[in-house]
Amino acid sequence: MGFYMIMRLLNYVQKTVASPGRGILAMDESNATCGKRLASIGLENTEANRQAYRTLLVTVPGLGECISGAILFEETLYQSTTDGRKIVDVLVEQNIVPGIKVDKVRSTPFQWFLSRE
Repeated sequence: MGFYMIMRLLNYVQKTVASPGRGILAMDESNATCGKRLASIGLENTEANRQAYRTLLVTVPGLGECISGAILFEETLYQSTTDGRKIVDVLVEQNIVPGIKVDKVRSTPFQWFLSRE
């Protein structure tokens, strides 16, 4: 990625995340933590149940009006919603910048931006 592209990306992220009246959704719970939430409502900690939980979070009507960025867990970065759309794409469609914890990144975290060009 060249300097010009990096500067465009940083400018986009800065303007979007710092939008007035919008906040950041921290949905970066590990599978273990997500499992505790599921257990509290009597559900098993399976990938399908975590997927359904995360689908509920990202498909709230009007989410993009209130949220400008979302911190994701690594599994979520590659996960789709229950209807087959990539979670990252659902966020981007709502003008929400997806991010990820950097302790386990194995791929380009801004691939979603590059694909928009």
